[in-house]
Amino acid sequence: MFLLGGPVNGDLSNYIRSMRLMLHDLAQPLSVMAGTVDLLMIESDPASRQFDDIKHISDQLQLIIDKMNEIRSLAREMNSSVETGKVVKAV
Repeated sequence: MFLLGGPVNGDLSNYIRSMRLMLHDLAQPLSVMAGTVDLLMIESDPASRQFDDIKHISDQLQLIIDKMNEIRSLAREMNSSVETGKVVKAV
């Protein structure tokens, strides 16, 4: 658990910054994969078995990207709280 307002502010800010950078680094290849899979889906026959598999992969990649965006948003909010000196409790 972290309680902000003391000497851990700098450390927590560094952890949040590192987390945001890692999430960004993960989002880039996932976006490339999602784009490639979407192109495969466009080029596939909707009646084929492969189309269903490709659609499933596309849907799952989008779920991952959405969750990562939620985590990035949370990290952004946490970073803002650290910078403004608000007390934030995280477990």
